[in-house]
Amino acid sequence: MLKVRALSKSFDGKTILDDLDFQADEGQIVGIVGSNGEGKTTLLNCLTTVLKPDRGNIYYRGKDIAEDLVGYKKAIAYTPDDCSCFDYMTGREFITFIASSYGLSKTAIAGLSEGAAKQFNFTRFLDMPIEEYSRGTKQKAALIASYIHRPEIWFLDEPLLGLDPAASETLVSLFKEVAARGGTVILTIHDLFQAERICTDVAHLDGKQIVKMYHDIPHNRDFHQDLVRFFNAQ
Repeated sequence: MLKVRALSKSFDGKTILDDLDFQADEGQIVGIVGSNGEGKTTLLNCLTTVLKPDRGNIYYRGKDIAEDLVGYKKAIAYTPDDCSCFDYMTGREFITFIASSYGLSKTAIAGLSEGAAKQFNFTRFLDMPIEEYSRGTKQKAALIASYIHRPEIWFLDEPLLGLDPAASETLVSLFKEVAARGGTVILTIHDLFQAERICTDVAHLDGKQIVKMYHDIPHNRDFHQDLVRFFNAQ
C-alpha cells in the first residue's frame, strides 16, 4: 500500500529524518512510537505532503506519489493533533469544508456528518464555534472531518490524546473498519499499552530512522519487552 525509501528531512541544518525506510500494507494498523523530538510528526507531515522531503521517495500502490499527487491526496486523510486554526468556524462548517475538498456532495456530507456526530457524541457541538470547544471536542471534529470520505490510508498524530473513553473506543472501531476493508491506518502513539491494544504492527523511530518493525501485535513477545527497556533507559 505505502512504501518509503531513503526519506530525509532537515530544518535549519538539523537532520530530523535520515535515509528512512518504511512500509505499511493493506489491513494494517501501524503505530509509530519514539521519544519526543525523534521526528514522528515530521514523518507524518512528509507522508501526507504537508512537508516536502529533502530526499527520498514515497510510493503508493507501487507508484511514486509524484506521478499522481492529486490522486494520492484524494486517497488519504490526515488528522493532526487539533484543528485550532479553524476556530472561527462551527464544527459543521469545518467538517463540510474538509469533506467538500474531497468532492463529496452537500447531501452526502450532511448525512455522513450527522451519522459520525452521533457515533462520537458530538451532535450538540455541530453548530457551536470551534473556539468554544475543549481539546477533546476539537479532536472529535478533526477525526470526523478527516474520516468522512473513507480514506484508503488514514494518518493520525496522537489521536487518542484528550478523547473520553467512549470516543476512544469509537475511534478504535473505525481503525478496525478501515483495516477490514483493506485500508491502512498509520498513527503516532506514545502509550505502549495503547499501542499493544490497538495496533497490528509497530514501528520504532529512533536516531532519525525506523530502527525496528514489530509485527503481529499484541502477540509479539519482543515488542513490549524491547520498548519498555528502551524508554526506561532514556
